[in-house]
Amino acid sequence: MIKKYLQKHFRFNEIFDTPPTTEDISFTAKRQRKKSFFIFLQFLKLLPILCGVAFGVSFFLDFGPDDHWLIVGQDLKMEAFMRMVAVSGLIGFGTNWVAVKMLFKPVLRRPIWGQGLIPAHKERIVWNLAGGIHKHILNEDLIRDRITQSGITQKISHLLVDGVQNLLDDEEFSREVKLIAYKYLKERISLPETRERFTTLIDEKLDDNLNSGLPGFVFKAYKALNRKDYELLLNKILDRVPGIVVEVIEEVENETETIGEAIRAREKEMEALLLRVVLDVLDRIDIRTLLSKQMAHFDEARLEQLIWSATNEQLLYIQYLGTLLGILGGLLIWQPIVVGVFFVSLTAVLLLLDIFLYRLKKDNIGSRKT
Repeated sequence: MIKKYLQKHFRFNEIFDTPPTTEDISFTAKRQRKKSFFIFLQFLKLLPILCGVAFGVSFFLDFGPDDHWLIVGQDLKMEAFMRMVAVSGLIGFGTNWVAVKMLFKPVLRRPIWGQGLIPAHKERIVWNLAGGIHKHILNEDLIRDRITQSGITQKISHLLVDGVQNLLDDEEFSREVKLIAYKYLKERISLPETRERFTTLIDEKLDDNLNSGLPGFVFKAYKALNRKDYELLLNKILDRVPGIVVEVIEEVENETETIGEAIRAREKEMEALLLRVVLDVLDRIDIRTLLSKQMAHFDEARLEQLIWSATNEQLLYIQYLGTLLGILGGLLIWQPIVVGVFFVSLTAVLLLLDIFLYRLKKDNIGSRKT
């Protein structure tokens, strides 16, 4: 019965199952990667394969000593060009691949290879990571501000007040309470041991309150001369208890409006109390130590999985970007002057274009706000 009426009048699910706010939706959208990022990543993944194929082909088919290209008036010697660029790309990919793997592998310390960076410094990483989460994500001030901004304590307080009022006004609930109270008391009082205990208790209370003077003398004389009538009277009192309890409940029902107004008048106090309770709990919890202890139970493989799942796209990007940088480095070794001038010019153009596009975007945002 209690569960039925709590679910009917106290709808806590409406508070905790609310849809995400516009701010939360926009934050989630900002975390999503653009399609161009994944397209470029797939291109970078293809480069090591192309370099490997080119390196293999270079043993059978490559430019010779007599091969030259004339580009912008420059006579460029092409001897072993394919192998040079392919090896540079493979070296770039290999060094970045080894660097990324050395973060996690070997998990256990080896006599020759040592141990991965993260497994070797697991305790310090866990403590610093927990500190970062505590400082920037789960610290008490941010949680306190979030609770205040969300108005959750105000909603709970309002829900409790409305729920109590609706519960008091629910005639079906009132009938069930009276019926259950009457049946339970009737059943308990009908038990011999219960009747004996309560008649003894009533008798002792009467003795305590009528133990002196003329009333006490009359009461003791009545008990002595009319013992059966006295015991019958006590049993009649017990038989009336269930009905009296129901009458008390009905009297309370007549005051539901007054009770509701009294509760509603203290709604602000209830809201402040809920907020104090939540903040007091937060103040008593050492979030950093709690996070550290929880993360300390992670084994090296689970910690690796945790970090990799959060940064795999970025680490893969770094790993495969090494191939492109290696190819560009190979081109620079091949023709330092020509390729160097080309890289400097391209970098300057890209910087200027970036500045122009950034300012254009900033001006457009400013004009929309105005």
